Amino acid sequence: MQRLLYRDVMLENFAVMASLGCWCGAEDEGAPS
Repeated sequence: MQRLLYRDVMLENFAVMASLGCWCGAEDEGAPS
């Protein structure tokens, strides 16, 4: 039960990130190396 709840939370967070334009991935790619 708790594992399913955790999965739902992760999926929801992922959906929010995607709706924000995946700023995490864009920031990582744009970061100077």
